[in-house]
Amino acid sequence: MSPRARLWLLFASLAIGTTAVLAVALWLGGADAWLLAPALLLIVTAQALVWLHLDRRWVQPATALAREIWLLLHARAERAMAPLGAHGLGRLPDAVSALVRRWRASQDDQDAAIGRAMARTAEEQSRLEALLRDLSDGVIACSIDRRILLFNDAALRILAAPIELGLDRPLDRLLAREPIIQASELLRERHGARSDADPALREEFVCATADGARLLRCRMALIVGQDRAIGGFILDFVDPTERHGRIERQAEEIAGQVEALRRDLRRTTGDQAAGGGVA
Repeated sequence: MSPRARLWLLFASLAIGTTAVLAVALWLGGADAWLLAPALLLIVTAQALVWLHLDRRWVQPATALAREIWLLLHARAERAMAPLGAHGLGRLPDAVSALVRRWRASQDDQDAAIGRAMARTAEEQSRLEALLRDLSDGVIACSIDRRILLFNDAALRILAAPIELGLDRPLDRLLAREPIIQASELLRERHGARSDADPALREEFVCATADGARLLRCRMALIVGQDRAIGGFILDFVDPTERHGRIERQAEEIAGQVEALRRDLRRTTGDQAAGGGVA
């Protein structure tokens, strides 16, 4: 029930009660009691006038002010508060208008700060992605519950799992769960034993892929915030067999180049020797 309806019921109850009391007085008082009828009419009229005055000066302006506050707080565009006309609220509407303006200014400052922070975050993320693209080692950043936040192209190449490797997907679908948990717990214990954040705090281990087909040499580091709260971890890894194969291919290429150089030298020496015999 609205305040205006409650006020109307209050005055209506007073008017009904007054009428009932005077009616009983007329019924018990006889003919002389009818002289109280003008007083009854005067009291009821006074109550009605008081109700109209309160409704016009306070109830209606207060209801309009509440509606304006709601509109100001939820308006998409900036708007001024509509005038309330004659009212008995004193300086309350001006105070509310000033409060809404200050709140709106603080909201604008907060939105601007959030926009700047998001722009810095996007810039740092782009810079990080550019750095990760140049790495030959696979890199995966995960949340504390081992869900993937970021990865580079080398991780996609080494793991050869384009379906399972994706943002917000579980790392357990790619790598064995137990070595990851064990390394994370060891790093947390070492981090908790220190009074400061050590950026060189790392744990090296060997981990199999989820299907057990390959072994990867891994290194884990924690993601630590300014309040020393752990937000996740970064895992970089290499496939020793892939690196060994790459070294073998490079060695074969170098051996081929050396052999070609030897053939060129033998050919050059033979030509020089033939030229000397003719002379």
